[in-house]
This record gives sequence, structure tokens and C-alpha cells, in this order.
Amino acid sequence: MSRRRLLDWKSRKLGHVQLSIQSKKAELDALQQGVITVTLKGQATVLAKHIDKLREADDIYWCQRSKVFWRVKGDRNTAYFHASSAQRGKSNLITAL
Repeated sequence: MSRRRLLDWKSRKLGHVQLSIQSKKAELDALQQGVITVTLKGQATVLAKHIDKLREADDIYWCQRSKVFWRVKGDRNTAYFHASSAQRGKSNLITAL
């Protein structure tokens, strides 16, 4: 499978998780700025749960990419996972056959 096809699959399956998290956090912040009613509190709870699910999906994605044993031990340092998997991707890149 080509790199382009893998990237297209990732975009279709996962979307832009970080952008979605930022968007939902902005919605939640805007919601919390106003007067809290029962309806708004319910919406805030739903948004918070959605943000948690997006963060979990992001953690799983980087965990799968990194293949680092620290995830098993509970480390949530996704910046490290990102850096290690990006570095591995550079070293594994095949430019020509």
C-alpha cells in the first residue's frame, strides 16, 4: 500500500483529531461562559464526553504508531510518542528500490 493511500485512509477513518478536539473545546468554553441551565449542563456533559473520546482515539493512534512499552505502563506523554514515531518513519522511509 502506498504512503498516499495510507494517509488518505487515516484522514477518512480518524479525520483531523487535534482540530476536532480544539473545536469541541472552543464550543465547551463558549457554552460555559453563559448562564448554566439544566439544558446547557447536559450539552456541556455531552461535549466533555466527546472530547474525552477524541483524546482517547488520539492516544490509541499514537500508541499504535510508537510501539513504545511505556503505554502499557500508563504513560500519556503523546508528544514523546509523536516524536518517536515520526523519527521511526523517517528512518524507515524507502526512497527508491
